[in-house]
Amino acid sequence: MTARVKTIRCQECGKRFVPKRAGRGVVKEQICPYCSSRVARREGVSALKRSTWAVFSQWLKLSKSDHEGYCTCVTCGIRLPWDDRNMHAGHFLQSRSKGILFEPDGVNPQCHRCNVVLGGNKDEYWPWMLRNRGQETIDRLLALKWKSGQWTREELLAINSDYSARVADILSRI
Repeated sequence: MTARVKTIRCQECGKRFVPKRAGRGVVKEQICPYCSSRVARREGVSALKRSTWAVFSQWLKLSKSDHEGYCTCVTCGIRLPWDDRNMHAGHFLQSRSKGILFEPDGVNPQCHRCNVVLGGNKDEYWPWMLRNRGQETIDRLLALKWKSGQWTREELLAINSDYSARVADILSRI
């Protein structure tokens, strides 16, 4: 049995061709062998989800930072610059489900130690959420956690452009 080769369709001439490879991946921009026009490869859903998370995380940390550009970890209280690699956007509920991945009420600034080393530091996160967001928000997030489904390109592109605009707005005011 032979493996099926994925092809790319040229937007100019409409013909399909096998993309060139560089190392293990496919080159992002291809040249059509029939009409010599440039063909951009579409970003996959998983790559788009990663880039959308990066923009969302940047917006979250920027929006929660003070006038000096520092964020405070909601679980331990340490202050770090919003763009520091040790300041993360930590989820209140551990899940990458569609319902809560980009839900602003369930994501807050957390330091690397609390978010990664301590697994979210739930012993401190839960009381913080109860004090600052209330039981209604916690109940809503718990219900959203079980919302299933797959992200579509259109949904991710809409979220990405929305939060990109918010980031640009905040950065223009700094």
